[in-house]
Amino acid sequence: MRVSDLERLYDYNYWANKQLIGVVSQLTPEQFTQSVAGSYGSVRNTLVHVLSAEWGWLDRCGGPERGARLNPEDYPTVESLVRAWTRVEEYVRGFLSGLKDEDLTRDIEFAIGGGPKQAVPLGDLMQHAAVHAVHHRGQVALLLRTLGYVPSNFDLLLYVGERRSVPGSTMAPTRANGKICYLEIPTADIARSVGFYQAVFGWPIRRRGDGATAFDDGVGEVSGAWVTGRPSSPSPGLLLYVMVDSVPTTVEAVVAHGGRIVQPIGVDAPELTARFADPDGNVLGLYQQPNQSS
Repeated sequence: MRVSDLERLYDYNYWANKQLIGVVSQLTPEQFTQSVAGSYGSVRNTLVHVLSAEWGWLDRCGGPERGARLNPEDYPTVESLVRAWTRVEEYVRGFLSGLKDEDLTRDIEFAIGGGPKQAVPLGDLMQHAAVHAVHHRGQVALLLRTLGYVPSNFDLLLYVGERRSVPGSTMAPTRANGKICYLEIPTADIARSVGFYQAVFGWPIRRRGDGATAFDDGVGEVSGAWVTGRPSSPSPGLLLYVMVDSVPTTVEAVVAHGGRIVQPIGVDAPELTARFADPDGNVLGLYQQPNQSS
């Protein structure tokens, strides 16, 4: 194991957290703290446990001191939890940046509760802290579904896709003059629209620094946000098309999640397309590459 391996693991960890928090932020304050199921009962309690453990292992390894186990009651809102986690993320990234590969084999002595002392290499402990979060993100995803929300897809492959690599470097989304880069979707109900686009296209959802609910497309090349107070676009002038694996399957998903088809498959033959209106009436197109099976 190298320090760069841990840095990549934690970079994925915080990316996945942001996908999850983007949906958690749609909960009402009551839903956030409501006891539902699982080891810790509520979404809030489960996430605070993950944060507390992450900070605790960092503390044991020589990072900033955490003190006593974090108390969920100190985090009544999603925003208060995000503020704390942002600070811990800075701690972790800073700690890792100061390590050398040989530091990872250094034994760290610790005891859990009143148990016996143990000695485990620093690298293994930091890896454990990140992997520990994977289990509990799965729990939170199930709690969100129980509460009627659709969790983001935070598979590692999506993370890798957003950070496509070339030899010797990691690439951010392409930036070039003339690139289409941003999309604003008018809506009267952000939560409803988020649920629709996430269910139909699987777009990762996140909370921007200014508090706006934002998304990234399926390959991490185009981002955007939902905006209120602006009329929807029911009559296509400039028309945006979304590429999909299967137009027929996506048409079914559109209808199942509250949209409607305004131009059926076949109108643009031989191209495989369709047009739909989202729950707010915005019209967009669907496009399937000819060599893909429907």
